[in-house]
Amino acid sequence: DDYQAFGMDVALQAQALFHQAWVVVSNHCEQGAYSAGDVDYYGASQIIDPFGKVVAKAGQAEGLVLHTADWRGELLRGRTEGLFGKNFLQDRRPECY
Repeated sequence: DDYQAFGMDVALQAQALFHQAWVVVSNHCEQGAYSAGDVDYYGASQIIDPFGKVVAKAGQAEGLVLHTADWRGELLRGRTEGLFGKNFLQDRRPECY
């Protein structure tokens, strides 16, 4: 397996979870890319929900990634009762930043 691809996937899932936000990733997919001679772009375009769960993912071939969701509802759920059963929004202090 490609360790860099694995690391990027984990980082993207963590970002979605930490920020309680949807993450949509579009990635180049080409083996032995001409620009650098021997670079493999692993593709794997994906959609990650506010809980860090990959809900749709493409393979290494060119393709389209789709997911149907109540994105506002899931975003709100991810920022309130869905994350450890806590509402972290109520603890934010916008006047401090």
